[in-house]
Formats: sequence, structure tokens, C-alpha cells
Amino acid sequence: MGDKIEQKVKSLVHDTQAVKSRLPLWGQHVLEENDAELLTDKLISAKTFLEEMQRFNTPGKLKNLKATPEDIASQKENLIAWNNYKQLELTVSEFIEITNYLSKAQLVLAENDDWQQMVKSAQHELRQGLADKDTRQSTEFKQKMLKQLAEAKQSYITRFVSLYQRAHLTLAEDKIKAELMNDDRLTALSLLSGIALLPGNQVKNWREDWANLQPASAIDSKMLAVDPNPVSFNPRTDKDLAPASNRLNRLDDQLDAMLTEWTSTLQTNLADPFIQLDLMRSEQKAEVAVFIDSGCLPEPLTKDFIEEVNKVLDGLVAVAITSEELVASLGKGTPQSIDDIRKRFEQLIAERCKGQDSDKVRIVIE
Repeated sequence: MGDKIEQKVKSLVHDTQAVKSRLPLWGQHVLEENDAELLTDKLISAKTFLEEMQRFNTPGKLKNLKATPEDIASQKENLIAWNNYKQLELTVSEFIEITNYLSKAQLVLAENDDWQQMVKSAQHELRQGLADKDTRQSTEFKQKMLKQLAEAKQSYITRFVSLYQRAHLTLAEDKIKAELMNDDRLTALSLLSGIALLPGNQVKNWREDWANLQPASAIDSKMLAVDPNPVSFNPRTDKDLAPASNRLNRLDDQLDAMLTEWTSTLQTNLADPFIQLDLMRSEQKAEVAVFIDSGCLPEPLTKDFIEEVNKVLDGLVAVAITSEELVASLGKGTPQSIDDIRKRFEQLIAERCKGQDSDKVRIVIE
């Protein structure tokens, strides 16, 4: 009997400390602070009583026990409270693994994702059930919640895989992406970006967008079952991005758009009477003349052509204005009259071109 009492005393000492943590679960505490304090007092009282009982280890010594029936009844209540805590602790332990997974999953998906509302509802229901002393002892409640949480986990896995695949290229699309890097349009644009008057940053930005498109890797289902994000992927930062397939198509369209726009810009500027084509070497002069008339770049496009074009355009001054600056200067989101817009635009041009010969200025919208 003495050994059993000693073991219970040790367990009470351990649980008295454990109660202070108030059974953490899913970022909250199952035990309210007041309940934890009351339970701590009960456990301390039970421990003290059992320690005293260890002295009465024979029938003869028990005759000297001074505990009243009320004391015994009180300690019985304390032991019942302890037993209820142990049962609650066991119940909570069964939810720890899956709630830990779901709490991490909540940090992966965007806050406005539909799945978040689903899991928050389950979290609230679990919290309310564990707070009710009768409900939390119900086997039906435990089984219902474990099933509901398992469904939330499976729903998350399905959602995560869907978002991951949406943000990445298929193997077939990755081959198309690789072909873009060897596209004649990109080769031409790369050469044309050497002309100071043209917005070469557009090609740089295009290459960055190209590099950001990555093929999907195989996701290990076993790893995903234990880790909500086993791959390098952040749905929160990628949530506003178009599907990878759409971005790939846009890259192709951008090559056409840039080449058409740059060709037109170059043709218009070379046709300007201010430009002295006589400064060019005869071979390139002939190519430029054909280009001005036809609007078709020479084939093949060469570095010599680019160098000669730069020489004759050297007197021109490129003034770059980003699209963000343009929109901001025109009063983004503010209703204005046509005259107001015109004045704002003219003011922006005057400020950016101050000190320059207006005949030589070429505005470049980036």
C-alpha cells in the first residue's frame, strides 16, 4: 500500500506542474486560468493528504488517524478532479498531432482562402466541445471531431496540391519555356536592347519572369501527410499570380508585342528629319533606308547595324518615365476633367525634360 501511495504522490507532483501549462492545444489553452488554479489547489491538497497517510501504514497506526469524514469526502472529490484531469489530458493528446498539422497549414494558405473558414469552424467546435465537461468525455464527440479534422486535413492536401500545380509548369510546358530562350524574337530584342533609345529593361524583366516560371516537382504524399509544406512553395505570396500556363502564354505574347513596338519606335525615330543618315556607313545606310520604307528589320540583324543606329541616334535624349510614375502624376483614382489631365501631363513632361532640347527628346514609357 505504501508503494502505491508513494507512486500516486509522485504522479500528483508531476501533474501539479503540468496543470500550469493549462493543456495547450491549437494555439489556445483547454483549461481556463481559474480552473487551472482551482485544480492545482486540489492536487496539492490531495498530495499533502496522501503524504500524511503514508505514516499510517499499519492497522494499529490507522487507529490514530484524525481525519474526519468530511476530510475524507473532500479528498475523494480532489481525487475525482484529478482523475477527470487525467482523462481530459488523454483526450487532448489524441488531438495534438492533427491540430499541430492544421495550425501549420493555416500559415501556408492565404488568409482569405475558403479552406481557412472551414478549418476555423472545426477549431471553434473543438474548442467549445472541450470546454464542456460533459461533451469532452463523450466518445461520440471525440470520434466526430477526429473525423472532421481528418477531413479538413485531406481538404488542405487537395487544395495545396492544386495550388502548387497551378503555379508551376507541366513537363510539356517546361519544354515550351526552354524553346522561348532560343526564339528568334528574343534574339532580335536582345540585340535591339543595345540601342539606347529603346527600353532595354523590358527584356531584362522578361527574362526574370521567364526564370521565375518553374516546372512542378513530384510531391511525396507521405511527406505531405506529415508536413503541410514539404516543397519550396508559398501560396500566400503566389496567390495573386496567374496560372503558370497563362504566364507562359503571356511571355510568348510579350515577345511579339515588344518586337512590334520597338520596331515601330525605331522606324519612327530613324525617319525623323533630324536624323542624319549620311553619318552611317554605306552598307548600314542602305539597310536603314530599306527598314524605314518597309518597317522590316534587316535579316540577319547584326551588331554592326545596332552600332550604326546608335551613332545616328546619339543626338537624341531618351527620357524614361515608368508607367507607375505616369499614372501617379495624372492623379490615380481621382476624377478629373480633360483639361486637368492635360495640364498634369504637360507639367510632368516639362519637369522631366527640363534643360533638354525638345526636338531631341524622346519619351520612353517603361
